[in-house]
Amino acid sequence: MAKRRRPDPTMALDHTTPSFILPARMGRQAPLAKAVASLGMATLGQEGAVAANGMALTAPGLPLYAASGAVPDAAALRPVADRVLEAIGLRLVAVPDAGPGDPNLSLAALMLRVGLVGRILDLAHHHLKPRRSMGQKILSHQLVKVGFSDAYAAMRLAEETAALRLATGDMSGLDADHNRLTETTLAAEKLMGGHGYLLSGTHPLGYASVLIQTIYGPQP
Repeated sequence: MAKRRRPDPTMALDHTTPSFILPARMGRQAPLAKAVASLGMATLGQEGAVAANGMALTAPGLPLYAASGAVPDAAALRPVADRVLEAIGLRLVAVPDAGPGDPNLSLAALMLRVGLVGRILDLAHHHLKPRRSMGQKILSHQLVKVGFSDAYAAMRLAEETAALRLATGDMSGLDADHNRLTETTLAAEKLMGGHGYLLSGTHPLGYASVLIQTIYGPQP
């Protein structure tokens, strides 16, 4: 049996290559399992879920790596029941020997969360497009248009800030970037109204996004 190649943990994100935009693109357009696996591709050079700070967001069938690139001991993994994640085909796993992530992983996680905001906005737009209120299309209401515009602007700011961080190597304030995106995510969820808070709506995506920040974002 051929020995499985361990991904190179020294591979850094580079905004001049697809690795930088991959998590954002996958988070918005790909099946969620592929989106989660993009963290491994972006930071380790190999598709798969990544564990950090004792936890991992994964999906059935995905290989799992520590942030260092090592393969965790399978016997030590402990599934954590989570009905919200299970509703969208994701899984939460406790990985006791998974240490802290690094700024590159936190930045890739931020880009994945940007993609999830885009996914929420797409779902909200699709949901609202045929609906009317007070004699006009809901999408024509000023507050709704402003809500979409603000969310898209926040996504663009996060992407541009991430590119600048990669270019300069300055990762200070990355926790604030994540916090701003959490506010954007919550605001984007509200655009879908009460339907967004159903398991069939956007709520599981927002929940997963905040969980990604908890696991992979900068730690206090």
